[in-house]
Amino acid sequence: MRAASKYATYYGGNAGRSGHRLSLKSTELLYNARETVARHIGFDRPERVVFTQNATYALNLAIKGLITEPCHVITSNIEHNSVLRPLNSLKKIGVSYSTFDATLSPDISIPPLVKSDTKFIVCTAVSNVNGIEIDIYTLSEVAKRYGLGVILDLSQLLGHREIDVSRLHFSALCAPGHKGLLGLMGSGFAVFS
Repeated sequence: MRAASKYATYYGGNAGRSGHRLSLKSTELLYNARETVARHIGFDRPERVVFTQNATYALNLAIKGLITEPCHVITSNIEHNSVLRPLNSLKKIGVSYSTFDATLSPDISIPPLVKSDTKFIVCTAVSNVNGIEIDIYTLSEVAKRYGLGVILDLSQLLGHREIDVSRLHFSALCAPGHKGLLGLMGSGFAVFS
């Protein structure tokens, strides 16, 4: 909160939009924030951190930005509307999806759903309704074995548990700033591999 207040009080320039002192300082602060997020998750590409207004926006950006052609997608049976609504909206371009049982290990529940046109797994890491946690490392191994992209919603996990990004096969990781990371409301991000 102090950093946001300091920014609004002393800087407030548009990052990347000009060459004056306030804009340059804002650009520096923005890149520092990308580095902080990347460092927190053990990711070495801060330039691939994209800030958004929340996790829902980040998920929409990742889902609709990466799934751009008719295909089959696998998701879990514990998904939030921030995953289900964009997936449903993609039905108009020929995207279909199947759901796996999140109470089972991904190496048991996902393989029977893989089809010849399956391209992605899109799911949460932890349900905010019942606390079911999906083993994202096993899910990642299954996805890699089948050559599938992975879009993960880390909204309920990040900040509560450490994650080792080096063990993840992923296309995008999405999270809000205000939940487990204790940041400002109206903040979120997507990290693209």
